Amino acid sequence: MPINKKKIEKKIINKEIRKQMITFVTGAFSFIAALVWRDTIMEFMKPILDRREGPFAMVLVAVLVTLIAANIIYFMNKTIK
Repeated sequence: MPINKKKIEKKIINKEIRKQMITFVTGAFSFIAALVWRDTIMEFMKPILDRREGPFAMVLVAVLVTLIAANIIYFMNKTIK
């Protein structure tokens, strides 16, 4: 009996490790995608910002992107329910 219990525990641990690895890899790819989107959004925002640089422009872009992302997340969650 103890051998079977050890095998079951090992399978459970291996499964949990695989789940965590998938989570980590998904997070890494999401981060890379976010960086690419950041550059894309900055290019689209250049005409709006009128070629301003500095903290004001960065705060404005951060607020706009946050509002857009929050709305997308809200509507995605709403469709799930």
